[in-house]
Amino acid sequence: MAKAPGKYDLDPAKVDRFLDTMTNLRAKAFLPGPPKPEYKLVPEAGGLEVKLELDGAPGIVLFVGAATDSDASYFAQTSTLPPNDNIFTVLSDVFKPYKDNSGAFAK
Repeated sequence: MAKAPGKYDLDPAKVDRFLDTMTNLRAKAFLPGPPKPEYKLVPEAGGLEVKLELDGAPGIVLFVGAATDSDASYFAQTSTLPPNDNIFTVLSDVFKPYKDNSGAFAK
């Protein structure tokens, strides 16, 4: 992901497609124990931070980190579960375009 994303016009259709994929997101596997540095979950380590703000409900933060399973999955963590025991993997195809390109939502 780019360290300093450029300015661009947001494409609402791309945002809607992304949110549609988020509604069907499922954990591929759950991992025991606290997060490890090699999971690279924080943006400073190359992770992707997705913040969802919901009307009338607490927000949700999803951290998507390093690739695993021969790049078929990413390590992930969510703010809705206890912080030291909620590491899981998700299919990489959902997040790859956004981790690779900070302008993925551009028109």
